Amino acid sequence: MAERSLAGDRPFGVIIMDMQMPEMDGYEATRRLRREGWKRPIVALTAFALPGDREKCLAAGCDEYLPKPVDREDFWTRSAISSATD
Repeated sequence: MAERSLAGDRPFGVIIMDMQMPEMDGYEATRRLRREGWKRPIVALTAFALPGDREKCLAAGCDEYLPKPVDREDFWTRSAISSATD
């Protein structure tokens, strides 16, 4: 879906990636997107908030990290910052 958005008239400005998806987790999905050339921002959304979790998300290729529960203001600020860096 993300790749198709680039081919269309309205590419996604930012991807909000759930890191705990079934079948393929967000870490693998992010790595695949980056391998396939996705250059736009990816923001990790996760219930993991332990030391090192942010670094794990960034190492997978995410540009930002948001632990749950998400503060609305923080969400919009980080999403805006991520999409502005594109």
